[in-house]
Amino acid sequence: MKHVFFFIALFALISCQEKIPEKSFFSAEKLDELKLDDFPEFYGTGELSNYASPFNNFYGYVDGIGYENSEKGIFVSVFESKDKAVECMESRIRTVACIIEIGTSDAVEGTWWFTDCIPNGVFVNKWNTIIEVRYYHNNFKEIEDVLYNTANEIAERVDK
Repeated sequence: MKHVFFFIALFALISCQEKIPEKSFFSAEKLDELKLDDFPEFYGTGELSNYASPFNNFYGYVDGIGYENSEKGIFVSVFESKDKAVECMESRIRTVACIIEIGTSDAVEGTWWFTDCIPNGVFVNKWNTIIEVRYYHNNFKEIEDVLYNTANEIAERVDK
């Protein structure tokens, strides 16, 4: 009888535990679905070309996709996990000449960084990705809304 009570108590304890939500994850197989090359409100006119991920040689990097023209670019890098994505971004921050600072406003959702170097840029961590939006412009303040809005739009695409 003790054993039956023990199993009932154990079962109740296990079934009453709060369910941990499933972690969200972006599959590299879905990169083309982001349609980064179909974003005329950001790129404007001009021929787009592919460019290589700045994370190619980082441990934990899986794949990426990116496009740029002579002024602007968008890249999405996919990592093994969210922790790897943030770790790689922090490593990149330590190894580049431009100062990249953590974003502290709510202009971009989640964890994000920015640089007012040339190119100006906004970087966003969404799940296991780093989204990078670049703009070759000499004044960050003049184009920051374009960077923020574009980064938020791409983050929404990753989220879907």
